[in-house]
Amino acid sequence: PLEIAENIIDVLSRDVRSLRSCALISRGWHPRARYHLMTTIRVQSRDELFSICDYFTFNPHLASLVRSLSVAPVEAGSLSLLEIIPVRLVSRLPNLHRYVMRNSSTSAFDIRSNGVHLNIHRTTIIQIKTYLHVDALSLGPLEFSAIAELARLLIAFPSLRCLEC
Repeated sequence: PLEIAENIIDVLSRDVRSLRSCALISRGWHPRARYHLMTTIRVQSRDELFSICDYFTFNPHLASLVRSLSVAPVEAGSLSLLEIIPVRLVSRLPNLHRYVMRNSSTSAFDIRSNGVHLNIHRTTIIQIKTYLHVDALSLGPLEFSAIAELARLLIAFPSLRCLEC
């Protein structure tokens, strides 16, 4: 029965590979598997960011499924993804509750060893206040240029209830 299959899919909610397989098994399994697949999105490069934005342009009804957005660049050229807020994407995610900024653990670069510090621009702070009404923020491992940069970032999240560093 479909109810049992949906319970099994719910148990697999953190196993992306299995969820992808479940989404392809049958039309009955696809919606539940897609729901779990869309709950958390991870952006690792500019190309992925543009691809995800295009996907939601053609599937706007799926944007409401996204609850968590993780920005974790895997190459040094994508570090600017951490310093900007992808406004084009987050403005389309009405139910976003968790935003993650991190240096991907699988990356070939280390922010600390290269002496790179994050500088959050003032317009980015304004965009955060406008579009990101999240209650959970996860940062790390990141290094800010000054403690004031971190403070400005945190103040931009008035609904923040959970901070992970």
